[in-house]
Amino acid sequence: MTIEELGSLGELVAAIATIATLAYLARQIRGSNLVARAEARRGAQRGGTATYLGIAQDPDVAALFVRGLADYRSLDPVEKTRFQFLLTGVLEGTMLTVGDADLGLRDDEDLERARNTTRRFLSTPGGRAWFRVNADVVGGAFYRFVIEELGPIGDFANEIGDEPKPRGDDAQQGAAAASA
Repeated sequence: MTIEELGSLGELVAAIATIATLAYLARQIRGSNLVARAEARRGAQRGGTATYLGIAQDPDVAALFVRGLADYRSLDPVEKTRFQFLLTGVLEGTMLTVGDADLGLRDDEDLERARNTTRRFLSTPGGRAWFRVNADVVGGAFYRFVIEELGPIGDFANEIGDEPKPRGDDAQQGAAAASA
């Protein structure tokens, strides 16, 4: 075997080793992504569980939550604030899931759970009121998700006493329409 043949054999071995290393790294990255997804799922669950337990353990808080979902207008200003915090806590995991899915970090099963939770709470009069009042603070991905799931925010018109706070892009569109 000549030096050239040995050099070629060495290059072939190096190429095979490089391919094997890349395959190993791809497998490690895939495993790391699965762990990150599982941790994100657990983190979102922990936050929602704490809120659910708080509602379940205190009859007064549970009654406020039920009243808020049924008739947001009947709540006094302090109760409205408490209800907004409660529903935000309940939906926080869903908001995170939707944002993660927008980044490609969640699968269809996660999004289906998010759809079910969104429908359950935001299809109520109080849930729609919460969304209208908080439209300016929910994440863009969750805002789009709700509109896709429940229709335009205008479909919820005049159900609540509080005026909705338009999102920045909605305010600009409204101003453009008014000046036209």
